[in-house]
Amino acid sequence: MRIGESNNIKDLAPILANTFVEDFIPSNQVFEDYQEYFKSKEIGLGTLKSYLNDQMSDFEVLSITKEYNSLRLEVNDLNYCIRAEEIIKERGLKIDNQSLKLPCIFLFKEVDHFSLSLIDKKGELKEVKDYSVTRNSQILFDQLIHYDQDSIEIAFTLWKYIGGKGKNFLLLISARTCDVKETQIELLNRLMNGDISGFNI
Repeated sequence: MRIGESNNIKDLAPILANTFVEDFIPSNQVFEDYQEYFKSKEIGLGTLKSYLNDQMSDFEVLSITKEYNSLRLEVNDLNYCIRAEEIIKERGLKIDNQSLKLPCIFLFKEVDHFSLSLIDKKGELKEVKDYSVTRNSQILFDQLIHYDQDSIEIAFTLWKYIGGKGKNFLLLISARTCDVKETQIELLNRLMNGDISGFNI
């Protein structure tokens, strides 16, 4: 199933559906088939593979910027932040952990679909026009819907505390390519005055 072929999350991204539809539980076969599909695409995905398959759980969405037919998704790398906080504590550095940002940027080019949606109890997508609501949300899960040499389609489940309660959103992106710009080490090196010895995650 490709983006645009269904308006129901149970068809589009069954791996993510249970977050929105409580009584829907994908079969073990669905999970196994997905892991097999993802594994078959790992080489082509390159650096991106290390961020997908739920490797960005709890990463904060710093911004989503759309210009013409490109999309820029910037997230705060939680794994780097946790290790950086440990080093800051070990070295007694005067750095505010709460404001620590070590972003990774995903640049989607030739975007032909971008949408943010709430999901009703039946799994139907209800599009949200104001995607600025994603700022400071958290990525929970992801599903690679499709990948080949001509296109990439990804679904993300986002969570945000709004109006006194948590809300889940579905972010869908379809593009020609996705480039990954890793700024974490460069920023961390600057933060630590050029000394990142002993840093590993």
